[in-house]
Amino acid sequence: MAKDWDYANLAHTAKEFGGPEKYLQIVKDHSFQEGRKEQLIIDGVIVVGAGCLYLGAKAIKHFKKKKVTAEQAKDAEQVLVEKMNEVLDEESNITPEFEV
Repeated sequence: MAKDWDYANLAHTAKEFGGPEKYLQIVKDHSFQEGRKEQLIIDGVIVVGAGCLYLGAKAIKHFKKKKVTAEQAKDAEQVLVEKMNEVLDEESNITPEFEV
């Protein structure tokens, strides 16, 4: 008897919403909206997680970079100055082809 009563309530509710097809469409639409909300939350978590992974990888890469010591910088500076002086010496030794 309880099953008949449940069915009667369902039939009455469906009639209030314009028939079984319209009632079923309302239920489907509501379920779709609820699923959409859940999916937005999941998508948000995925985007935030991917962003954290990307930034974490960049941070690790940044901190693992080889540091230049003061001695290496000084040696590089000396080499650069020597090469620049060589170029300037070569330019000053070139005689112009045409004299004015």
